[in-house]
Amino acid sequence: MGVEIALKIGQAEHSPSKLNHEYNVYTALAGSPGITEVCWYGKEGIYEVIALEYLETSLDDLICKHQLGIRKMFLYASQMVHLFMQKRISLITLSTAQLSVIESLHT
Repeated sequence: MGVEIALKIGQAEHSPSKLNHEYNVYTALAGSPGITEVCWYGKEGIYEVIALEYLETSLDDLICKHQLGIRKMFLYASQMVHLFMQKRISLITLSTAQLSVIESLHT
């Protein structure tokens, strides 16, 4: 299809798994600026797989390579908190069942 993707692969031995939790977080934040799109999530044999839109260098890569200064790190952090608060405010209109699913993402 000509689209670059990134794959995250883990063993599906724990329930709920970290990869499943990550998928739920991506789903909850879908459509937000700077949040990658999940192309596919599922199980293949003993593995879980998330196929994500490839965004090139990750924040983790920049931190590990010391290419991200303290100032930029705090700018990114403030943007993440702001995004989180915007999403949290929009959750007020969701049903109780939907809120319990979203709330479970934070535990």
